[in-house]
Amino acid sequence: MLSYSLSQETTTAHNDHSWGDIQYRYSPNEDILMIYFIKIEENMIDVSDEILDGIVADFNEEQKITSLEIMNASFLLNCHFYDLQSSIEGRAPFSLSYHYNQPSDTLIMFFTGIVNVDGSLCKEIPAMFGYPIDSYFIGRCLAALEFHKASTSIKKTNVEMDPFRL
Repeated sequence: MLSYSLSQETTTAHNDHSWGDIQYRYSPNEDILMIYFIKIEENMIDVSDEILDGIVADFNEEQKITSLEIMNASFLLNCHFYDLQSSIEGRAPFSLSYHYNQPSDTLIMFFTGIVNVDGSLCKEIPAMFGYPIDSYFIGRCLAALEFHKASTSIKKTNVEMDPFRL
C-alpha cells in the first residue's frame, strides 16, 4: 500500500509575479481549496457570493474579489492534493498557475498546470458587481478561471509595498 502526505500548508502559486503573490490553502478534511489574492486580515470580507456551483467569491467593501473558496475541490478540479508530481488514479496533481495579460487586463488561473483551453466548454459566470468571469471545463472538470477587468475586479497585493505571507 502506498502512503502519501497531503499538502495542507499555505503555498504561493507559480508564475506571473507581475500580478503579485496569489496564495492558496487546501483543507483535506473539508475538501476545500482557498485561494487568497491578498493577505488575510480581520474584516476583509464584506460579502460572499456563490459564482458557480461550489465556488464562492469573497468581496471586500470596495467590491473587489479578495479570495475564492472551491468546495469539493478534488472532485470539481479532478486533481489530487498529495505531495506528488505524478497522477494518481488518472488525477493530475493540483498546481495553481496563473498569467496576467496587461493589454487585455485579464487574469487566467489554471488548476492542474497550464492547459490549452481552446475547444473546452466555456461558461460565462454572472458574477456580482458586473465583473465578467469565464470558466473553462474539460469534461466535467474545471480547468481554468479567467477574470476580465482584473485590475479593477480583484484586490491585489501591492508587490512593491507588501509581498505577503500568510
